[in-house]
Amino acid sequence: MQVAGIGFTGVLASIPPKRGDHRCFVSARTQNGLWQYDLTLAKGHRDRYGEDYLTSCLLVKTLANVCGTIDDIPLDLKEGIEKLRETKLVYSEEEQLQQLLSGKICMINFSDRVNSPTSGTRRVVLSGSFNPLHDGHVKLLDAACSLREGGLPCYELSAINADKPPLGLTDIKERSNQFRSGNTLVVTNQPYFFKKAELFPDSTFVVGADTALRLLDPKYYGNSKVRMVEVMLGIRKLGCDFLVAGRKVDEAFKVLADVEVPTEVEGMFQEIPLSLFQSDLSSTQLRAQARQQG
Repeated sequence: MQVAGIGFTGVLASIPPKRGDHRCFVSARTQNGLWQYDLTLAKGHRDRYGEDYLTSCLLVKTLANVCGTIDDIPLDLKEGIEKLRETKLVYSEEEQLQQLLSGKICMINFSDRVNSPTSGTRRVVLSGSFNPLHDGHVKLLDAACSLREGGLPCYELSAINADKPPLGLTDIKERSNQFRSGNTLVVTNQPYFFKKAELFPDSTFVVGADTALRLLDPKYYGNSKVRMVEVMLGIRKLGCDFLVAGRKVDEAFKVLADVEVPTEVEGMFQEIPLSLFQSDLSSTQLRAQARQQG
C-alpha cells in the first residue's frame, strides 16, 4: 500500500480583499516521488466559494495523480490568465537511500507486500544488521510470529547504528538484496527502539537477551532508572512490546529470566521458549568463516 503525504496552502478571496495574487500550492510526497502544483488565479473572476471549489478540485487532482487512478482531472481555468505549473520528480532507489542517510526521510519499504497489517494484527519486527542474513534470523522471526497469531513478519535494517559508523549505499543495497521476494524489509535510520516504536506503532519487536539487557540498563539512560522506565512506558504507550530469545552473552547462555525487568514494564516482555527457538549461529562467526574460506 503506497502512503502519501499531502500539503496544501493558499491565499484566496476574502473580506477585506487581498493585496497580492490569489494562488495556491499543493505538494504530495510518496516514497519514490514528489508532485508539486502552483496555481495562480484570476483575481476577481470568482467569489470565495468559486476559488474554494477550484482549489479543492486541484487537491483531488493531486490525490488522483499520486494514486494513478485517473489519467487527469481537468480544471476550469480562465484561458490566458490563470496558470497551473506542474512538476513531478521520480526518485531512484539510490536517491531514496541518500535521502534516508541525510535524514530527509526516515524509512524505505523494500517490499512487494502490504506494509501495514490488517485490522487486529500486529507487525512482528526483527531488527538487525543482517551481515549476513542467515537461517537463525529466519527461524527466529518464524518462532516469534507463531506467538503472535496473524502478525505480519517484518525485517528492519537500520542504516544508522548507535555504536558503529552508518552503513553506506553499497552496504545497504547488498544487504537488502539478500531478502527473497515476498519478504517485508524496511530500511530505517533509527537506531533506538523508542524511535523505532514511532515508526512501527502497535508492533512486537523481536530481540535477543543481549539486546534486552542493554535496553533495560540504566547506564544507557544517563544512569537513571527513572528515565529508563519513562522511555519504556513511552514505547508501551505506542502499543509496542518485546519477544526475547535466548542468546549467548559473554560465553554464557542468557534468557529473559536473566534480565532484570522493572515491575512497571514486566508485561512488555515475553520469552520465546527454547522449544520454539534456540540457535548458536551468529553473523560474526559466519563472516569469520567466509574470510577463512576466501
